[in-house]
Amino acid sequence: MTSAALFFSRFSSYPFVWPMCCLRHLSHPSELAQNLAKSSCLENFLMLVQNMCRRQELFLTNVRCKRMSISMSDTAEIVTKEIITAIGARIRLLRREKGMSLDALAKKTGFAKSYLSEIETLKKEPPISTLSKIAYILKVDLPFLITGEVKNSRPDKISIVRKGERKASDGPFGSRGYIYDSLTYKKADRVMDGYIVTIGPEFPPKPLVHEGQELVYVLEGTQELLYDGETYLLEEGDCFYFDSDRPHYSRTIGDKPGKILVVLTTKGG
Repeated sequence: MTSAALFFSRFSSYPFVWPMCCLRHLSHPSELAQNLAKSSCLENFLMLVQNMCRRQELFLTNVRCKRMSISMSDTAEIVTKEIITAIGARIRLLRREKGMSLDALAKKTGFAKSYLSEIETLKKEPPISTLSKIAYILKVDLPFLITGEVKNSRPDKISIVRKGERKASDGPFGSRGYIYDSLTYKKADRVMDGYIVTIGPEFPPKPLVHEGQELVYVLEGTQELLYDGETYLLEEGDCFYFDSDRPHYSRTIGDKPGKILVVLTTKGG
């Protein structure tokens, strides 16, 4: 094969890319000419430009990962805002239905009136412990306060959640950066929670620590798991089971979000 034929065959897979590589990575326009002049043959020049193309491809991969991370964060933020909005509205509605003022609710719960007002008007994101106390005073179940689902007096022995019926949530522990789709919300007396969790390429701000145990099955992508100070890589089809009272979180490695099946329990026995 001639040098010219070799040149075109090598770059048929890089249409319109190598000129941009050259412009981006050469510090001066004359550098390309200088490198070409120094090359003993066209083969050396081809290797030079191919290396530049690889650098450009790596750069574009990093940009795609960053954009995906921003998109995941935005989606999780939207889901979180919707959930907190619904919780605040339910608290306000229940309080008014019971003829209870903010002052009365504040006295019964021990929380400041201003804090409760901020929860109802979406200015504060309440932790589970706060919601549990408010639910007790308002005489409703905590799951109802969070999801709006009414607990049956005689729960069904079986519940089925179709593919299109999954309920998006912020997760059981307010874990930002993950998108949870609940698979078990219909079973009122459940002792386990199951989710399909979509995970982006960045770790959440803080690790999760809570009572109970978890079983996780990797559905899509490669997961980097940090558990109690140790790092583990898990591929599609891998499964891990652990005590969840140790710091843990994970992220997806690659240029698209990963998905895992998570089954957890926070109840002893």
